Amino acid sequence: MNNLQEQINFIVSQVLLEIRSNFKWNEFKKLRNQEARMEYLEKTGTQELGRGSSRAVFLLSNRYVLKMAVPDNLETGKAQNREEVNLATDPDVKPVVAPIFDAAKDYSWVVSEVVREINSPEEFKELTGLDFYQMNSLLRRFFDEGHQGLEKELGYLQKELKLITNRIEDLEEHLAQLDPDDPQKRYYQNDLQYKLRQLVNVQEKIDKYKMLDHPMVEALIELIQDKNAMSADMGRIEHWGKTASGKVVLLDYGYSREVARQHYNISWV
Repeated sequence: MNNLQEQINFIVSQVLLEIRSNFKWNEFKKLRNQEARMEYLEKTGTQELGRGSSRAVFLLSNRYVLKMAVPDNLETGKAQNREEVNLATDPDVKPVVAPIFDAAKDYSWVVSEVVREINSPEEFKELTGLDFYQMNSLLRRFFDEGHQGLEKELGYLQKELKLITNRIEDLEEHLAQLDPDDPQKRYYQNDLQYKLRQLVNVQEKIDKYKMLDHPMVEALIELIQDKNAMSADMGRIEHWGKTASGKVVLLDYGYSREVARQHYNISWV
């Protein structure tokens, strides 16, 4: 599902896995049901990294993990695995998803790249150059209101910026005409400082719209708009990570609106 070098690396890792552990791919893939596969992973001592309501993640090597749909919630886990496979092969959203290297035909399991959690919004900015909170402010508005909502907010901010700029110019002109000893001068100076702070604040809000041209934000907009992804997951720093190859990605991107509606009975999304 990836380029030739990635596939070669994955094949090598499979060989090393079988040399270093009791896990054998041929044996694993011959198993006919999920209960048997989970038992096999336990029997071979494959390390479980974590478990959610529908999937469990097992460590295969320092670069690859196995995501298993749990037997008690099999169809939901399969749906999330299928969603991840579909997105990992979509060129529009590949910048923000971890690559998939192998998958069961029924999506009961997938092999993905190891992703280390990003610890803080500050680390996220160091890795991407993007302010985490500003990015998610944009994404939430887009999720709720689409492009129209973004354009409306930007238009409002630009009008506000013009009004503040005009007021600053008037204050500066008025101050220049006042006598140095005029008692009103301090009042106008304070007003000017307040307007200058307002100007900085509004300009920062406008500047966040420059993020829309960033490849990562473009991919996230695509995820929300055309792939029905949930913006709420993107707004939690614990849902972001860094792959072994240094790529910043969403840790769990299989929870789409469709999955939420069909498997979690959430109707409002």
